[in-house]
Amino acid sequence: MGNVFLELGSGGVVVADPASVLDPRLRVTGYFTVDRDLPARMAALRRFVGSVLRGAGIVVREVDAAGWANWREVWRPVAVGRRLLVRPPWAAEAENRRAEPCAPAGTGGRIVVEIEPGPAFGYDHPTTILCLEFLEECVRGGERVADVGTGSGILAIAAARLGAARVLAVDSDPVAVRAARENVARNGVTALVTVCEGYLLDGVRGPFDLVVANLTLEAIGELLPAAAGVLVPGGRLIASGLVRCRRDEVFGALAGGGFGLAGERTAGGWLAFVAERG
Repeated sequence: MGNVFLELGSGGVVVADPASVLDPRLRVTGYFTVDRDLPARMAALRRFVGSVLRGAGIVVREVDAAGWANWREVWRPVAVGRRLLVRPPWAAEAENRRAEPCAPAGTGGRIVVEIEPGPAFGYDHPTTILCLEFLEECVRGGERVADVGTGSGILAIAAARLGAARVLAVDSDPVAVRAARENVARNGVTALVTVCEGYLLDGVRGPFDLVVANLTLEAIGELLPAAAGVLVPGGRLIASGLVRCRRDEVFGALAGGGFGLAGERTAGGWLAFVAERG
């Protein structure tokens, strides 16, 4: 659903976790510039929703400049696992000091990953947090990592900060690719992280020690053969973006794809796992 917003020219998309809000329905928010093309975009969105998503509705609301400024207050530093701290750039600006590449002052000795969330790319969704926790456990130093569906680049940047030797970040959305490159530069890891536009792992050559993917179940199922092809024997796949109630489907696909389950973790209604290539 988020891709539909982006294809219609949305400046960004936020997907609310149903487990974290009072309303149990999935809520997707897209941000658009108010211009002469907006009515046509809304009409196209309504046609899509009406034809594909039964029972779904659309609410259009204009956000003024003051409300947009208040939006920034939503994004606060988030400590993840034992070693990571994810924060927006204005958190450091508010402290009137810039972050050093690793363990800057005022962060409790944690490794900082600085992400500009913008209206499009957040960093505190449970699926992202679960991937970051597994990355912290799997990256020991010197790994070759592929981040598939990189979005803001947060997982690729975290892998580099944790000690990966080389990281390839791939996304099919040019908006995401641009944002990821900006965040990579912001974090000073351009020598370690390459961001490129592409679909899953199409045309990507290994070997990799680790593949990380925060995607849908269908995309992960499509990714499995390619991941098995680029991972070294014993290499690991970290995957999230999965609804917990579809756990059996996920693990059935793993077994059929030559992977063995090495660990799983849940948060809210979401599931993440680590699988090892045989």
